[in-house]
Amino acid sequence: MIKNSPKVIIILGPSAVGKSDIAIALAGELKTAIVSGDAFQIYRGMDIGTGKPSRERQKKIKHYLIDIVNPGENFDAAKFKKEAEAAIEEILQAGKIPLVAGGTGLYIRALTQGICRAPEKNKQLRDDLEKLARDKGSHFLYLRLEKVDPEAARRIHPHDRRRIIRALEVYTQSGIPISRFQRQDRQIESKFRYIKIGLLRPRTELYKRAEERIEEMFRQGWVEEVKKLLAEGYQPELPSMHGLGYREIAHFLSGQISLTRAKMVIKRNTRHFIKRQLTWFKREKDVRWIHIAKNQDEKEILLEIKERLLEKS
Repeated sequence: MIKNSPKVIIILGPSAVGKSDIAIALAGELKTAIVSGDAFQIYRGMDIGTGKPSRERQKKIKHYLIDIVNPGENFDAAKFKKEAEAAIEEILQAGKIPLVAGGTGLYIRALTQGICRAPEKNKQLRDDLEKLARDKGSHFLYLRLEKVDPEAARRIHPHDRRRIIRALEVYTQSGIPISRFQRQDRQIESKFRYIKIGLLRPRTELYKRAEERIEEMFRQGWVEEVKKLLAEGYQPELPSMHGLGYREIAHFLSGQISLTRAKMVIKRNTRHFIKRQLTWFKREKDVRWIHIAKNQDEKEILLEIKERLLEKS
């Protein structure tokens, strides 16, 4: 961090903790805009399943990095960092304190710690690794990663096929572990001073809130949203469709599973995702955590956030 660098607030935490409501309330008090830190809200036409703020909310508080690419376009952490920093600069130029809010840990880390300057993606190599994963399972690739880059393997979940493949892709092309590239990049100073506010609730409450939200998404027309995406040619294999629930609903629409089964799998996968988020965020440095009590008043939460913002700031 460069001395006297501008302040940027980040609201992070697991799914269903209430980041959006709190971020919007805080942005209203600060009279500022929100930069979305969600990996799937970037996609147009994927509104219900990604939990995007309503049009009314977006009119009330300006949001950046929502609806910026089509579901068939590639978007990664490097692009997120570039777009997010441009949005932050624009907010700063308007004399406001930028507010980033989201639960995609990789994107938040890319923004605050930098991007790994490893070799670029290699489609042929990636396709070969994907085929190996399909034929022999993700664990086969994970065991290979443990041999060539044990440090990266400790940080990557054995079921996170996407990151496992990326790590193997980097090592195969360069002979250098991706963890080494990442260590080098963390030494680059940021031009912003990030203040990370983490929101937490008891895990059982998170699960309950997540399940209630999933049911509400179905009532809002989530199935129709996925049907429209499929009709427009966006297939379940696309990275954009890896967002929680989209592939399961696509499988329901194709007759592979029942709606009851789809809901059950989505809820189960969401619980697993929340567990992974909690593990990820616990490793984040310099997070000022706020433990939200059940039915705690929003004003109390905002007051506590303001207290955290004054700590060493």
